[in-house]
Amino acid sequence: MRRIWSLISGVLLVLLLGCSLGCGAITVLRLKYEGFKLADKGHYPEAAVKLEKGLELTQKTEPIVDIMDLNKRTRAAFLSNLGWVYSAMGQYDRALECYQQALAIGKEVKRRGLEANQLKSLGGLYADLGQHDRAQEYYQQALAINKEVKDCFLQGNLLSSLGWHHYRMGRHDRAREYFQQALAVHRAFCIQPLNRPFEWRHRAGEAGDLYSLACIHDSLGEYEPAREKCQQALAMKRELKDRHGEGNALNVLGIIYLHLGQYDLAREALDESIKIAHETGSREGLWRGQANLGDAEVKLKDYGQAIQYYRQSLDTIEGLRAGLADKENRTTFMQNKFHVYDKLINLLRSLHEKEPTKGYDRDSLEIFERKQGRLFLEEIGRSGARNFAGLPEEVKSRETELENHRNNLQIALEKERSKPRSDSSRLRTLESELEQARTALKTLEDELHTNYPDYYALRYPQPATLADLQTKVLKPEEILMVYGVMREKTCLWVIGKGVFLLQTLPVGDDDLARKVAAYRRLVLKTGDVEEKGVKTQEATKETREKLRLELHNLLIPGQVHSALVPGSRLYIVPTGPLYSLPFEVLESQAPGQPPHYLVEDHAIAYLSSASLLKTLREARARKQAQPPYPLLAFANPRYGKVSGAQAEDKSVRGLQTRAYLDIMRGSFAELPETEDEARAIKELLKAPEQSKPLIVKEEASRSTVFTLNQAARLTAYRYLVFACHGVLPGEVNQVAQPALVLSHPEEDGYLTMGDVFGLKLNADLVSLSACNTGRGSEIQGEGVIGLTRAFMYAGSPAVTVTLWSVESQSAKELNVGMYRYLSQDRGRAAALRKIKRALLEGDKGEQYRAPFFWAPLVVFGDGQ
Repeated sequence: MRRIWSLISGVLLVLLLGCSLGCGAITVLRLKYEGFKLADKGHYPEAAVKLEKGLELTQKTEPIVDIMDLNKRTRAAFLSNLGWVYSAMGQYDRALECYQQALAIGKEVKRRGLEANQLKSLGGLYADLGQHDRAQEYYQQALAINKEVKDCFLQGNLLSSLGWHHYRMGRHDRAREYFQQALAVHRAFCIQPLNRPFEWRHRAGEAGDLYSLACIHDSLGEYEPAREKCQQALAMKRELKDRHGEGNALNVLGIIYLHLGQYDLAREALDESIKIAHETGSREGLWRGQANLGDAEVKLKDYGQAIQYYRQSLDTIEGLRAGLADKENRTTFMQNKFHVYDKLINLLRSLHEKEPTKGYDRDSLEIFERKQGRLFLEEIGRSGARNFAGLPEEVKSRETELENHRNNLQIALEKERSKPRSDSSRLRTLESELEQARTALKTLEDELHTNYPDYYALRYPQPATLADLQTKVLKPEEILMVYGVMREKTCLWVIGKGVFLLQTLPVGDDDLARKVAAYRRLVLKTGDVEEKGVKTQEATKETREKLRLELHNLLIPGQVHSALVPGSRLYIVPTGPLYSLPFEVLESQAPGQPPHYLVEDHAIAYLSSASLLKTLREARARKQAQPPYPLLAFANPRYGKVSGAQAEDKSVRGLQTRAYLDIMRGSFAELPETEDEARAIKELLKAPEQSKPLIVKEEASRSTVFTLNQAARLTAYRYLVFACHGVLPGEVNQVAQPALVLSHPEEDGYLTMGDVFGLKLNADLVSLSACNTGRGSEIQGEGVIGLTRAFMYAGSPAVTVTLWSVESQSAKELNVGMYRYLSQDRGRAAALRKIKRALLEGDKGEQYRAPFFWAPLVVFGDGQ
């Protein structure tokens, strides 16, 4: 029956396509069918070739009469299938482009079912990229449309997609409900006789639902039901000859066997899943299989093999990320993959404890640096490369030409290899040409390394090694303290010229977050303020003292404390909850002595990774001239009240205003005292009037910043001060980015993180003397995604920020005092430490001795 239906529909389709596409109709239909079948079996590279050829035909052929928009709909079908194929191959940018084009066609021809399918596909793609809120928006749009079109196959798939959305968000009971609904839809379709020709589609859906339910059972610790459902799904995938689905099912089955303690069966299933991933070109399945096989080898105590598989998984992941052009996608893509880095770090840590002379501590630091800072290093590298003036134009053009030629040859070779019947002569020619291109590019890179080493270091940044840090980066008086906060434990690497320690701290992410939050509450209570959403509570003196000492002893254990020479400069690399803790407030206490703060012994600066210090210092060494003027300060901006019309504005700016006002509790308070602060700094630095150092009131606006940037005038100032409000959303997106609030933002706009990335500076320091400017949304592994990173990218080696809302007079004392000591040629961290000690010791009044007043201002970047 299925074959009869297929024959009838095929004949009708050829007739209609004949009118729409002419004599190429049969070729188009064949390519569509062959491409889909290859993709359905998981043969993605071969499928991509067929589908691209078919798409090209639909674009080249002018329709005689495009009956029922069939030509456009056929093009959309090719694009949709290509999106699926490229997503499975890890080519996410190309997949996104295909889905968006197919969606546009669906809207143009008013085919709501086609539109709903593309919305579902876009949701799935954004889910793979870690952008779950955006994914859910697309799923809900598709569900709304499907209420009109009543496509039960789409309904089942959408229910399954929403199940996965809730699964990823940790809502397992809600996810189970959606998966069970999807399974019911797919099974109900299959038992109806009229639906038999399309039964195979719903059988595939049913297999997928069983696979999903197996994942839920496994997550809830229900391992036997998980194994049963996964084996059912695996059998159906094999019956349907779905190699990609078979590989996924084997991967999950391997995980279930691990949980059941059947490690040999786990290794067997996972090894087979990796072979299928290689066969189908599924790099997503490959990194998962490699990571899970690493887990199996750990259980089997073959640690060498485990390290090898984990490293292979990381290489696969980083290769996938490198193929993403969009910075946001590259960042969010990594969110569900950092656990692989943590597994390898934990394994190396445990091996170091057993065999401390084998170098596992050094290897664990290398993996942490790969995890923590690569994206930021690449951004800083591109920033430096765009401003690099020492490379002849002809050399730069040659580099670009060789890179493009190599890339084009790689694409051509992959396409040729993916053909069912490759031309062996053509393959040999392409392989030879590619080898020649690689040799030519390597020769040029060697020339760049020899003749233009500064450019080479910028263009090809690498995470710093332990040897780099100890011999090339750190000064004798400097110590790096790198905190890798993970789920159950925290690694602390202590690095100095002649010091290298790896300590395991017995605290994980959640427990540490609670301790830091409790400590912040104690400090904030001193200032008689509350953080939004955080209630401060009274605590007994004993509780306060216990918590203060506990946190110090936990984060700086005895052996580490002994390695810290008083007067040394500390660089703290925080992760997770430690970003909200100023280490200066950590207290130790000798018997019979009063509490002693860390800031009393050390100047402190903060970094997003150890490698960043190397990059910043290399950039400083390349700096050829100091800016001619000492200061540019934006202060006392004008805010005014938001009108009713502005509050209802549906534009991006209107949405920003509402989002930011919500964070700021309804209004932007005027800040007249910031003008006095800016004028005091101007007098200290002796900034000449002709340099126009102060921009205040109406002129302190986003437009003014852009005007100065376009005229290349921002590079003329050594120090930049923004004395205004800062707003830091808990979730960074295209509307609510971290931003500075300058004059009349509802009209002129907010100076967002995205804006700052486009500025060009030549500053020694940017001061964000604003309310709570440090706590941008923390994207795991990249440090604080906020204004600090943006200003470093723009061209400043250091940025001062505040970690909680600042009392205005103490803020003035801190900022003016810091610049007073900077003007005396002290380093950035030393200048900040000097004024903090002055407040702590009561030099500015007894009321400012509490940490609430002197602790929140910190320096990110190079403290020297």
